[in-house]
Amino acid sequence: MLSFIINNHEKFIINIDCPDNIIHSCNFSKIDLVIKNDHIIIGKSIVDDYAQVLKNKLTLALSNELKLHPSIEKNIGYYWNQDLNEEKPDLFMIKGKEESYWVGGMHFLWATDSSKKNQQYATWLYNDALGNIIFEVTPTYPDTFIDPEDPADVQAYQEWMEKKYKPFFTRIISRETAIQWLDQADMLLKILN
Repeated sequence: MLSFIINNHEKFIINIDCPDNIIHSCNFSKIDLVIKNDHIIIGKSIVDDYAQVLKNKLTLALSNELKLHPSIEKNIGYYWNQDLNEEKPDLFMIKGKEESYWVGGMHFLWATDSSKKNQQYATWLYNDALGNIIFEVTPTYPDTFIDPEDPADVQAYQEWMEKKYKPFFTRIISRETAIQWLDQADMLLKILN
């Protein structure tokens, strides 16, 4: 396991438990956010993906190149839920080669899968207006499918967004901490390759 320290009581851990202690880039792993002694899963993916995404985002954030788009006026996770769950959300989209995508996606690090209801999160890295590096974990709406034709589904989602949605974890990451994380991500990528 590889720990990324946030402060004295908080960190996130990339679990790299591999058979025969051989780390392979395709190992599927999880990321735990540790707050005091509580472990919350904030990511499930391939180890190489974690390290590469973290390295890329940290490099941008350290150069203050990861500022939120002006259209993101509320919390980034709020818009993430709209992008996932609304048929035609009023979001700023960027035209790609084959399809359009939400501008906030450039700040996305990783997410949990939908196997545990009420324990689904998305994790973000961005620069705020002052150039601070922000590490944030936001909840994802717990139902994996909203039927737009079912008023009960739509109402449940709208109520959750209005009454229950709030960011789960937000911290300013010092430049020194971000550099340390970048070094750790680089080290992990060198081991994997």
